[in-house]
Amino acid sequence: MATAQSLVSQAQLLLLDPEEVVWSSTVLLGYLNEAQRDFALRTRGYVAEASQAVTASVSLYTLPSDCLGIDWVDTANFGGSQLQEASTKELDWASPNWMASTASVASYYVRDRQAQKQIRLYPIPTSTDTLGYRFFSRPADLALASTSSLPQWTHQFLLFYLVARAAGDEGDLQDDTKAGHFRERYEAGVSLVKEILNAR
Repeated sequence: MATAQSLVSQAQLLLLDPEEVVWSSTVLLGYLNEAQRDFALRTRGYVAEASQAVTASVSLYTLPSDCLGIDWVDTANFGGSQLQEASTKELDWASPNWMASTASVASYYVRDRQAQKQIRLYPIPTSTDTLGYRFFSRPADLALASTSSLPQWTHQFLLFYLVARAAGDEGDLQDDTKAGHFRERYEAGVSLVKEILNAR
């Protein structure tokens, strides 16, 4: 498995800066972490599952800090079926007082308008339950000695992003041609992964 340092070193060679005159390892590591986040967000290929207790008469629940988006939500009392997602706009139109509605079991979830890292259950459940969800996760930031948790075969795409990002930096060594070339290769990688995931 390629370490962050090995990807940074490869980028420095492609950028013709192996001595770190222009781009330090620290700067390139920041771009590499940026690449991981962008790749995970756009492909939605890095998933995790979690659960938490539902308290009676409580509607708002905090998502994991590494959550980029939700795939599905369910509760044990809902028969293990997935709750439907509803928007605040839909519910505001259908029932202006929806945030106060209660039922024994929630059947919808809503991404909270003010706190995007929270979901709101609707109607508010009046009994205890277990909330489960599958979410698109943000990989942990890397140190130079660590290895990306994204699959090994995707690391080349992280390298492409890294080089494109650095080559596009404003300055004496800005190289729009190189930045464009590696940006195209990165975008092709994102499209490829999306196709693979959608085919499953």
